[in-house]
Amino acid sequence: VLSLVLSVPYRIHLIQQGKTWKDAHAYCRANHIDLATINSSVNMVELQNEAQKQNFSASAWIGLDTNINSWHWSFRNEMLGSFISWSTSQPDNWSGDERCVFTKNGEWSDAPCDTLLFFVCYD
Repeated sequence: VLSLVLSVPYRIHLIQQGKTWKDAHAYCRANHIDLATINSSVNMVELQNEAQKQNFSASAWIGLDTNINSWHWSFRNEMLGSFISWSTSQPDNWSGDERCVFTKNGEWSDAPCDTLLFFVCYD
Protein backbone atom coordinates (compact mmCIF):
# COMPACT_ATOMS: atom_id res chain seq x y z
CA VAL A 1 0.00 0.00 0.00
CA LEU A 2 1.40 3.37 -1.02
CA SER A 3 0.28 6.48 0.87
CA LEU A 4 0.52 10.23 0.53
CA VAL A 5 -0.96 13.22 2.28
CA LEU A 6 -2.83 15.68 0.04
CA SER A 7 -3.54 19.35 0.65
CA VAL A 8 -6.98 18.33 1.88
CA PRO A 9 -7.17 16.70 5.30
CA TYR A 10 -7.06 13.07 4.22
CA ARG A 11 -4.57 10.45 3.13
CA ILE A 12 -4.69 8.59 -0.20
CA HIS A 13 -3.83 4.88 -0.45
CA LEU A 14 -2.94 3.26 -3.79
CA ILE A 15 -4.07 -0.36 -3.43
CA GLN A 16 -2.30 -2.75 -5.79
CA GLN A 17 -4.87 -5.56 -5.77
CA GLY A 18 -7.22 -6.22 -8.67
CA LYS A 19 -10.86 -5.81 -7.63
CA THR A 20 -14.19 -4.93 -9.20
CA TRP A 21 -15.44 -1.41 -8.43
CA LYS A 22 -17.99 -2.82 -5.95
CA ASP A 23 -15.36 -4.95 -4.17
CA ALA A 24 -12.88 -2.04 -4.16
CA HIS A 25 -15.60 0.17 -2.68
CA ALA A 26 -16.31 -2.40 0.05
CA TYR A 27 -12.57 -2.80 0.77
CA CYS A 28 -12.08 0.95 1.10
CA ARG A 29 -15.10 1.32 3.38
CA ALA A 30 -13.93 -1.58 5.57
CA ASN A 31 -10.28 -0.49 5.81
CA HIS A 32 -10.31 3.27 5.18
CA ILE A 33 -13.15 5.74 4.56
CA ASP A 34 -14.10 5.22 0.91
CA LEU A 35 -12.84 5.13 -2.66
CA ALA A 36 -11.04 8.38 -3.40
CA THR A 37 -12.89 11.56 -4.28
CA ILE A 38 -10.69 13.57 -6.65
CA ASN A 39 -12.46 16.91 -6.74
CA SER A 40 -9.66 19.37 -7.51
CA SER A 41 -6.73 19.72 -9.88
CA VAL A 42 -4.43 19.95 -6.85
CA ASN A 43 -5.58 16.54 -5.62
CA MET A 44 -5.21 15.01 -9.08
CA VAL A 45 -1.72 16.44 -9.67
CA GLU A 46 -0.49 15.35 -6.23
CA LEU A 47 -1.93 11.87 -6.74
CA GLN A 48 -0.32 11.65 -10.18
CA ASN A 49 3.05 12.89 -8.88
CA GLU A 50 3.08 10.39 -6.01
CA ALA A 51 2.04 7.57 -8.33
CA GLN A 52 4.99 8.44 -10.59
CA LYS A 53 7.38 8.48 -7.62
CA GLN A 54 6.15 5.01 -6.64
CA ASN A 55 6.22 3.68 -10.23
CA PHE A 56 2.45 3.19 -10.01
CA SER A 57 1.28 3.46 -13.61
CA ALA A 58 -1.73 1.15 -13.60
CA SER A 59 -5.36 2.08 -14.04
CA ALA A 60 -7.08 2.46 -10.67
CA TRP A 61 -10.71 2.79 -9.62
CA ILE A 62 -11.76 6.06 -7.98
CA GLY A 63 -15.04 6.71 -6.18
CA LEU A 64 -16.94 8.04 -9.20
CA ASP A 65 -19.85 6.17 -10.75
CA THR A 66 -23.19 6.81 -12.44
CA ASN A 67 -26.77 5.74 -11.99
CA ILE A 68 -27.27 6.55 -15.72
CA ASN A 69 -28.78 9.97 -14.95
CA SER A 70 -25.75 11.59 -13.29
CA TRP A 71 -22.17 11.03 -12.14
CA HIS A 72 -21.61 11.08 -8.39
CA TRP A 73 -18.90 10.36 -5.84
CA SER A 74 -19.44 7.31 -3.64
CA PHE A 75 -18.66 9.22 -0.44
CA ARG A 76 -21.86 10.97 0.64
CA ASN A 77 -23.30 10.40 -2.86
CA GLU A 78 -22.05 13.87 -3.86
CA MET A 79 -22.70 14.98 -7.42
CA LEU A 80 -19.72 15.46 -9.74
CA GLY A 81 -18.66 19.08 -9.29
CA SER A 82 -16.89 21.54 -11.55
CA PHE A 83 -13.55 19.69 -11.52
CA ILE A 84 -13.41 16.98 -14.18
CA SER A 85 -10.48 15.14 -15.73
CA TRP A 86 -12.07 13.01 -18.45
CA SER A 87 -9.80 11.47 -21.05
CA THR A 88 -10.53 12.40 -24.68
CA SER A 89 -13.91 11.01 -25.81
CA GLN A 90 -14.79 9.96 -22.24
CA PRO A 91 -17.15 9.08 -20.75
CA ASP A 92 -18.42 7.05 -23.70
CA ASN A 93 -20.31 4.09 -22.19
CA TRP A 94 -18.80 2.14 -25.08
CA SER A 95 -20.04 -1.30 -24.02
CA GLY A 96 -23.38 -0.02 -22.76
CA ASP A 97 -22.53 -0.82 -19.14
CA GLU A 98 -19.61 1.48 -18.32
CA ARG A 99 -20.88 2.99 -15.09
CA CYS A 100 -17.69 3.18 -13.01
CA VAL A 101 -14.61 5.38 -13.35
CA PHE A 102 -10.88 4.69 -13.20
CA THR A 103 -7.96 7.06 -13.39
CA LYS A 104 -4.74 6.57 -15.32
CA ASN A 105 -2.05 9.19 -15.92
CA GLY A 106 -4.26 11.91 -14.47
CA GLU A 107 -7.23 11.24 -16.73
CA TRP A 108 -10.55 9.50 -16.10
CA SER A 109 -12.33 6.89 -18.18
CA ASP A 110 -15.52 4.93 -17.67
CA ALA A 111 -15.46 1.13 -17.66
CA PRO A 112 -17.67 -1.83 -16.77
CA CYS A 113 -17.81 -2.04 -12.97
CA ASP A 114 -16.89 -5.74 -12.98
CA THR A 115 -13.44 -5.05 -14.49
CA LEU A 116 -10.59 -6.03 -12.14
CA LEU A 117 -8.42 -2.97 -11.46
CA PHE A 118 -6.19 -1.55 -8.73
CA PHE A 119 -7.90 1.23 -6.78
CA VAL A 120 -7.46 4.38 -4.69
CA CYS A 121 -8.83 4.67 -1.14
CA TYR A 122 -8.60 7.53 1.33
CA ASP A 123 -8.91 8.21 5.02
